[in-house]
Amino acid sequence: MRNPALAFVKPKADTDEFNINVKLSELYTNAKVEIITAASEDEAVKRYDKLMSDANKIGLERLETYMNEAYQEALKKYE
Repeated sequence: MRNPALAFVKPKADTDEFNINVKLSELYTNAKVEIITAASEDEAVKRYDKLMSDANKIGLERLETYMNEAYQEALKKYE
C-alpha cells in the first residue's frame, strides 16, 4: 500500500532529530552484520539487545515521538 504522507515525515537537517536519525542508521548498519553472523542464536540475541540498548541511549524514543507526531500532521493533508 502506498502512503504519500510518509514522504513528509523525515527530520529536517540541523535538528537533534536529524542527528539522532543519522546515528541510528549508522548503528544499525554496523550492528546488523554482527547479528546475522553471530556464532549462535544466544549470541545473536545478545548482540540485538546491545543494539537496542545503544539505540535507546542515542535517542530512539525521542525520534519515534517526533516521527509519529510528524506523521499525524502529514496525514491531515490527505484527509
